[in-house]
Amino acid sequence: MKKLLPLIFFCCTSVVSFGQAPAYWQQQVDVDINVALNDQAHALTGDIKMRYQNNSPDTLHFIWMHLWPNAYKNDRTAFSEQLLQNGRTDFYFSPENKKGYINRLSFKVNNELAQVEDHPQHQDIVKIILPTPLPPAAAVIIETPFHEKLPEYFSRGGHINQSYMITQWYPKPAVYDVQGWHPMPYLDQGEFYSEFGNYKVNITVPATYKVAATGVLRAESKQDIVKTLRFEQDNVHDFAWFADKDFEVLHDTLQLAGKTIDVFAYYNKANAKEWANSLKFIKNAVNTKSNWLGEYPYNIVTVVEKAGASDGGGMEYPTITLISKTANEKTLDFLINHEVGHNWFYGILASNERAHPWMDEGMNSYYDLRYARFRDAQEGRNSVQKMPSFLQKRTPENIEHTLLQTIIGIKKDQPIATHSEAFSSYNYGLVAYTKTAEWLQLLERNLGTPVFDKVMQQYYEEYKFKHPQPADFKVVAERVSGKNLDDVFGLLYRKGSLTAPAAKDIRLTSFLNLR
Repeated sequence: MKKLLPLIFFCCTSVVSFGQAPAYWQQQVDVDINVALNDQAHALTGDIKMRYQNNSPDTLHFIWMHLWPNAYKNDRTAFSEQLLQNGRTDFYFSPENKKGYINRLSFKVNNELAQVEDHPQHQDIVKIILPTPLPPAAAVIIETPFHEKLPEYFSRGGHINQSYMITQWYPKPAVYDVQGWHPMPYLDQGEFYSEFGNYKVNITVPATYKVAATGVLRAESKQDIVKTLRFEQDNVHDFAWFADKDFEVLHDTLQLAGKTIDVFAYYNKANAKEWANSLKFIKNAVNTKSNWLGEYPYNIVTVVEKAGASDGGGMEYPTITLISKTANEKTLDFLINHEVGHNWFYGILASNERAHPWMDEGMNSYYDLRYARFRDAQEGRNSVQKMPSFLQKRTPENIEHTLLQTIIGIKKDQPIATHSEAFSSYNYGLVAYTKTAEWLQLLERNLGTPVFDKVMQQYYEEYKFKHPQPADFKVVAERVSGKNLDDVFGLLYRKGSLTAPAAKDIRLTSFLNLR
């Protein structure tokens, strides 16, 4: 997001408050989708119906709609431009048959054909003009058919031959919150911000495919050479699914304090040795976060291995995560922990990832360190000294800490509270992940671990299934700890070492010119 409003909002609310804060509200978007995969054309055809509930105090005259598959349409999208800026040319020079798009759209609102306006800058955003204004406490039904040509895998979704990663794939309303609308183009560096809702999705695929998806499989039927699977999940803000004819599947259950959940792993047969203990790793991740933060609220958790060569990490979606091939079992353990951890930081605590990447990636990276210590205790080893290569992207005590100190030393770092797209590519990992984890360790030392844990548990309890802002986290931390934390939270807005004397306050400086 190229706006300073969230930043100014935080600064103002952290300094002074006038009167009582307005009651919290957020929109609700319930989604029903029918979709069919054509694995010969690498295409989807379907229809979507959304019930958009206006819980705001405002009357809405339009709704911004994301059409993120159009990020892959040509070399003039924000996605393509960002890849070039970060040194990647593969998409820019790819032929037309490797690109993708969504089309055959015809939006209706309450059965009336709606006027659609293009975004003035981005091909993957449109404005749906509501035929009748939508007042507070009212709802509308928005529906459209769609056709989607899937791109080859460049970023998060698409296909690798006949292995399908169906992510960020359907028309999706932008978030409307107290700061207004948040339309945003799809980016490779910079994640998402979406409304919660209840999802019901019917997926039709050739009968030879195995499918993993967000939520619980409620029904499966077969007709001739195809099958249809119905998945449902309440209280999520996205839906992803993965299909491959060659998936191997492992299943177990996990007993939490309040319920028993299903645990699934989908992987490639060639990597069976590395995945033999994958269910154990998934259960470790769920158990530790449930104990440290708050119990996992869903009835299923799934991890899926991406086909093809490793690209060094993974990508999270509600109840399900996709991870790339790993070098060994140890790496898989830590990668699963990180990606499953995003069910808390992104999935349940649904902050604006594009504007505040530290609130999901950084907080999650802090718990990677807690998990490393947990594994040390389990195995009687010093994992900080024996970390697998994946944690070179996540662990402040390791190489990332050295690299972070290097860029700080040459004054090329950026503040933690920088928007995703304003980070340089190296600062996105070093600052949003690593420096934030170090900052949370500093907060933990300041408060003591027992109080810090109470802060995080209260934050989870108050903001689960909501859209917390940075100011909300600070308010909870100060209330629970009984301390004024202005100095500690001020570190989010300045460059340099976390232990150095306070530098010039740059909280109202645009991070767009910090490279």
